[in-house]
Amino acid sequence: MTSDDEKKQPFIRLAMTTDVPAIKLIARKSFERYVPLIGKLPAPMNAYFSGHVLKGTVFIAQSEKKQGSVLGYAIVLQRDGEWLLDNIAVSPEAQGRGVGSALIAACKTFLQKRGVQRYHLNTDEAMEQNLTWYPEIGFVEMARRLEDGFSRIYFTKEMVPKSVDCNGVING
Repeated sequence: MTSDDEKKQPFIRLAMTTDVPAIKLIARKSFERYVPLIGKLPAPMNAYFSGHVLKGTVFIAQSEKKQGSVLGYAIVLQRDGEWLLDNIAVSPEAQGRGVGSALIAACKTFLQKRGVQRYHLNTDEAMEQNLTWYPEIGFVEMARRLEDGFSRIYFTKEMVPKSVDCNGVING
């Protein structure tokens, strides 16, 4: 049986500096299981969360609009003229409830408003769950390589702008 909280769509908003401790906790809880597989802390556990929050590129999902608990976060950033989904994590207790998909949708909206046509991400090959989920939501694997001691897999997602055909049907 599912509770009402499990059925509700999460509320997504830009993160504030007061959210940083919750974001760090979710990063730890989400990624610590990979330390033995990778042999060191996964890169998302070492992110400069405060700096990203100050740049206005961190989204959080929370259980309720006012004072709800933080369920997950996503960070987008621009590097060398390219946009990246740099980091996304959902609290283990909230996984499988659409939180990650809601965060991806918020990132996509953010990027579309900036005219971005594609964005990228990478994950470690040890994170097998990601290797299934990313293609399911439209990312295409582009490369695999060893980088900074991580066996990384690179993905890209094309964002087709929405258009309206002559019959008024929205495409894209």
